[in-house]
Amino acid sequence: MQEPDGSTLNCFPPHPAWDRLRAALLGAFEGVGADLELARRLYHVVHASRLRDVEYRTALLAVRSADPMIDYLPSTIESLRGTVLKLGLLGEDELDTALAECRRHLAQPGTSFTMYTLAQVWGRTA
Repeated sequence: MQEPDGSTLNCFPPHPAWDRLRAALLGAFEGVGADLELARRLYHVVHASRLRDVEYRTALLAVRSADPMIDYLPSTIESLRGTVLKLGLLGEDELDTALAECRRHLAQPGTSFTMYTLAQVWGRTA
């Protein structure tokens, strides 16, 4: 599995349960053919097309323990449970343990993580 550049889905302070769930999420996306590098390549792809005046904007959202999105990774993995298990990314018991440990870690004051990289690219045809 080729992982993104490292800016995506990083938790601080680091925690092994977060790392296991992150790897499972990226593996599940890759397992269904998702392009995990698109945000980094998007400007080049659009610029290589016939568009003019191509613009590019990226953003990286950070989430803190008190923010509503703090459960993003565990809840997303739960929604992908069947895919994670089918692809053998985690076993059933390992998955349940990682979810519980990750949620405990994310609930700690001072814990934060970065979301996936957002990218906007636009241009004109004439």
